[in-house]
Parts: sequence; C-alpha cells; structure tokens
Amino acid sequence: MMRYGQWIAVMLLVSALLQGCGGTDAEHLENEGGGNNLREHEVEVVPVERRDFERTFRGTGSLIPKEEASVRALSPGTLDVVNVEIGEPVDEGDILFRTRQADARNSLRQAEASLKTAENRLAELRAWSREEEIDSARARVRQARTRYDRASDEQERMRVLYERGSISDSEWEEAQAAADSAESDLESAEAQLNIAERGPTDEEIAVAETEVERAEAGLAQAEQALDDTEVRAPYDGVITGRYAKAGDFVNRGQDVVRISALEVLEAEMHIPERFAGIMEKGLAVNVRLDTHDLTREGTVVAVNQAIDRQTRTFEIKVHVPNEDLAIKAGAFGVGEFVLPARENVLGVPREALIEQEGQFYVWVADNGEARRQFVERGERHEEYVQIVEGLEEGQEVVVRGFGALAEGDELVTAARD
Repeated sequence: MMRYGQWIAVMLLVSALLQGCGGTDAEHLENEGGGNNLREHEVEVVPVERRDFERTFRGTGSLIPKEEASVRALSPGTLDVVNVEIGEPVDEGDILFRTRQADARNSLRQAEASLKTAENRLAELRAWSREEEIDSARARVRQARTRYDRASDEQERMRVLYERGSISDSEWEEAQAAADSAESDLESAEAQLNIAERGPTDEEIAVAETEVERAEAGLAQAEQALDDTEVRAPYDGVITGRYAKAGDFVNRGQDVVRISALEVLEAEMHIPERFAGIMEKGLAVNVRLDTHDLTREGTVVAVNQAIDRQTRTFEIKVHVPNEDLAIKAGAFGVGEFVLPARENVLGVPREALIEQEGQFYVWVADNGEARRQFVERGERHEEYVQIVEGLEEGQEVVVRGFGALAEGDELVTAARD
C-alpha cells in the first residue's frame, strides 16, 4: 500500500505539470480557433466561363457493300466457262460465266424457220394473184364438170339397164357412187373458184397474222434462251464468292458467283433515342477503322423514323467512300458524328465535376467558404464540361484540393496557372 506521504507527493507533481501546459481546456480551444471549429484549406479555383462546345457522339457498325448480289444461272446446263475468280474486279456487262449453248442454238434455228413459214403464208394472202388463181380455178371447174357430165350420163344409162334387169345391183350402185363423187368434185372446184374470184377473207388473213405473232414470240423466247446462257455482271464490282467451276451442271436459279460493289460501303448503326431530334440525312460522320488504321468521312443516307422499344435506339445507314478499295467488306467501324456546336454556354474543367450516386456537383468558393453546388451537365469534351443549370458566369469552382472539403470549410484560394 502506498504511504500517505508518497500519495501527496504524486498529486503535487501532477498539478505542477498541468500548470506548465498553459491553462485550462477552454483556454486551449480558444487559442486554437477562438471558438470556430472549421478547418482552413488551400485550393485552386477557376471562374465559370462561357465557351463553345463541339457536339459529337459515337456509333458503331460493320461496313458492308452498298450493293451485293448472288449471280445465278439463268438456264440449266453444264457450265462451259467461269471467267472470274474471287477478288477480281469486273465491269458492268462483263461475261461472268456461260452454260452450254448447243441446244439453245438449235431451238433458235427452228424458231427462225417457223417464223419464215408464217410470214410467207401471210404474204401470199396479202398479195393475192387474182387473175392467175381465177384462171386455174376455172380450169379445174371445167374438168370437174366434164367428169360430172360423163358420170351423170353413165348413171342414166345404167339406170335404164338396171330397170330392164340387164345389170346387177352392185353395178348399179357403182354407177351411182361414181356420179356422186363427180358431183362432189364439181362442187369443190366451184367453191375454190368462188374463193379465187373473191380473194382471202379478213378472217383468213387474221389467222395468218396470229400465226406470225406466235412465231415471233417463239423466236424471241429462243433468242432469250440463248442470251441466258451467258450471264453478265449487273454492275461494276469485285467478285467476293465463287460456288461452281467449268464442267459443273447447274440448275436454273443456282448460285454461281457473288459480286459486291465496294466503292461505297454502308454501315448500319443504332443510335440512342436522345439524338432522334437532330439526326438527319446528309449529316457528316467521321468513320474510324482501327484494323485499317484509317479514317474516312461518311454521310448519313437513311434514318429510320421508328425507335426500337426494347433498346430505345433507332437505325441509320451511313455511306463510306472506298474508291481505292482499301477497306475490306465487313470491317468494323466507329463513327463520330459532328453536330451543330453549343455556342457561348457555361463550362467548367472536367476535374471540377464530382459524381455522387448519379448526380453531379462542384465545390464553389463562396465568400471564402466551401459550398457544395449540384449541377446539370451537358456536352463533354476532353478538358471541359458544359453546365446547363446550377452555376452562373464568374463563380469560382474548386479544381484542386477538394479531397477533404466539407460544407462551410474556410478556403485559401489560388488561381490555377
């Protein structure tokens, strides 16, 4: 147990030490800040200024040929020749491949002969030789009448004999048949004479004209069939696919080659809904292709007026020039769209803006004290951010030293160099 005298000595020593520290706790606090607990911070500030903001945003998409087609066989048959290989450029009208032509040529010759026959028949009817035809028909009538008269006389003679019982039934029937035949031949000859005297009828000429038209259609079909054995390039382009070789049999409609027009490529991009009001045809686009290490200026050529309900985006089409064929079809491109600039609007450096749970604020130097100010941001560039609402021109915002700031802290401000 500590003796009483030792305890008194310890208490006296503690009292002496407290007196050496310089006063009470209250006096210490008063010396530190005169009753004000706020800390003092040294920060860099810049004024809120007006400036111009270029507006850009990005979209992505694969570049595909503006025009691309699978070229198919137009007629069935064996491929005689395929003139192209993958990667070869072709001009519009170049023959890409040809199927066997022998059958088509034979059909063409038959159609030409049929047309010639029909045309000759029509020409004969239209250029009817009346006197010559009439004379020939009259001669045939005279001959037929002579035969008819003889047959009639013979029939009368045989009738008398038959009534007397001098000839048999068969002999009488034979005489009747001969007379009937002679009469029929006379009627036919007289009909032909009638036709010759009046010429062909309108109906006969119309039938002949129809035959000519039918033959002409057959000839056109045969010519087309021959033409279809040779398939030509529908436009200037590059062969990007080949599916058959010479000697292969192909059916009508079967793919043989694919042709792509690569001088203009097309990118389909999906753009956020918020840009729907400003997106229009003719808008310039800088398309960057990292895999090709180049950038091309493209143009918006189509804008879908419908917004996708699921993605809240809308589709546009951008044409990118590729006359030098430096860009491969299917390359991935990033498009940077340049919109009309925001001019003479408020802005602050990007480092002044702080995000908190989806909201943005800055620290403002307000009469030497720190004040948190929430803002609405607009366009963003590498160094500056547009302030749509929350600040006024000339206010000073903290850009450095705000790491431990609290509302109301005293500030020692210095302008940024």
